[in-house]
Amino acid sequence: MISKILLILIIAAIAAGVYYFKFADKKDINSFAECVDAGGAILESFPEQCTVPGVPKTFINPTQQL
Repeated sequence: MISKILLILIIAAIAAGVYYFKFADKKDINSFAECVDAGGAILESFPEQCTVPGVPKTFINPTQQL
């Protein structure tokens, strides 16, 4: 019984670590270039837009003009 609880705690700790290292640095994205560098999705629009899961903002490519 104790080994099952320990196993669950270890799995939870690993999951928390993966989540932290995957998403923690993405909250510091402030520009289109940083969004692209972070692996954000480039939307097929004009001008281009970039989004990153977990970041509640869409970044517009400033080099493309209407």
